[in-house]
Amino acid sequence: MSFGRADGKLWFRALIGFVCSAVVALVLLLILAGVATFAGANKTAVKAFAVAINVIAAGAAAYVIADGKRALLNGVISGIVAFLGVFVVFLIFGGLKSFSDYLLDFLFTVVFALIFSIIFVNFKKAHDNC
Repeated sequence: MSFGRADGKLWFRALIGFVCSAVVALVLLLILAGVATFAGANKTAVKAFAVAINVIAAGAAAYVIADGKRALLNGVISGIVAFLGVFVVFLIFGGLKSFSDYLLDFLFTVVFALIFSIIFVNFKKAHDNC
């Protein structure tokens, strides 16, 4: 599938990463709602699942943005993009939280996106050499 001149551009991969992380967050949030409805999940389980949503969205964005080079730059960009995607979904369905909660979510998402980006960049480098 070709997108013309946008192929390989960082801004295009960031846009796709944003959409991907938002879709992942939306799907996992719907799963959380179903689990909480039927199983009666407590507040701690919901917070743990929210952290898992951030981690999975960071991994999805890092996979889309990683291109085989510049792991740290790609990691920071994918962390920001994943946080924004999850933020939009949580803002629509959950309302506003405190600034400290957003800051903690942002730092957590960026750290995991950096880790995932380093893994995926090395993975793509290894497969490019085969």
